[in-house]
Amino acid sequence: MFAIENEDVVEALRFIRNYATHGISVRDVLDSCSISSRSLERNFKHYLNRTPEKEIIRVRLNHAVSLLHNSRLSNKEIAQLSGFGSLRYFLQVFRQEFSETPSQYRKRKILNLYSSKENNRDF
Repeated sequence: MFAIENEDVVEALRFIRNYATHGISVRDVLDSCSISSRSLERNFKHYLNRTPEKEIIRVRLNHAVSLLHNSRLSNKEIAQLSGFGSLRYFLQVFRQEFSETPSQYRKRKILNLYSSKENNRDF
């Protein structure tokens, strides 16, 4: 599943992938593994070039993007289902990553999909 040789990192990644949408914290990740906070942080930086916290956020954002593409759920519902503690925090993190709000992102993706279908029509 993971092409990483460090079993602690693999274990932590597995936990994050399974539970990030449940509102976990780095403390929860540490509790699930037998590694110190400092070692986990150092190993994540070495193997993934990001912190455990950034990995949790990355997994949550991927889930949120999937929901934006495949549902008509509100931003608040997406925030909750993706493990963000609040709508405000979700909007802040999403905008920081994508330079637009989730609503703008969804609208742009729908418009792009519609225009690509229009361009591929046979007349």
